Amino acid sequence: MNTFLKLDGVKLNAAGYLVTVDGEKPVNHSAFVQEQNQAEFAVRVAEAIKGKNLKSSKVTRLEDIMAEVHRAMNTTVATSYVAAPTEPVRQLTKQLSDEALAFVDFQDQKAEVAEINRIMQQYNTINAIEKVGDYFSEGLVKMNQTKLYTIAEIQEAVTAIQTATSNK
Repeated sequence: MNTFLKLDGVKLNAAGYLVTVDGEKPVNHSAFVQEQNQAEFAVRVAEAIKGKNLKSSKVTRLEDIMAEVHRAMNTTVATSYVAAPTEPVRQLTKQLSDEALAFVDFQDQKAEVAEINRIMQQYNTINAIEKVGDYFSEGLVKMNQTKLYTIAEIQEAVTAIQTATSNK
């Protein structure tokens, strides 16, 4: 027998089985269960990378520091006798530069949003069950997680992972 339920109509009981909220009748929806398992992984990864630096950085070597100090010690400072002219303010150049940077930033944000939306496609069943609902069949399914995730929680995790792993 199938039961039409929304996300707020199902829960995990204390033993980790997917059950209805009213009556705690065991139910199953294979696509929903699979996507919830993927969501659990995404949320755990997002929690694990929180506060971590995943960006590659230049390695500082002692030899490089010693060479820089040696160069600085052996460089003579030229004495300035005449002051250099000041550069004129170029409003148009500044405006064009600002606009170009804004366009590049827009393109980066657009690409990031497209990537997040692409990744979120794997959670369409959860989204549909959260918004409209779907038929759950009777059956036992034990889930290896402590809660059921909403689309907002999944999106937050995916965004955190995407932000941490982007090349900015």
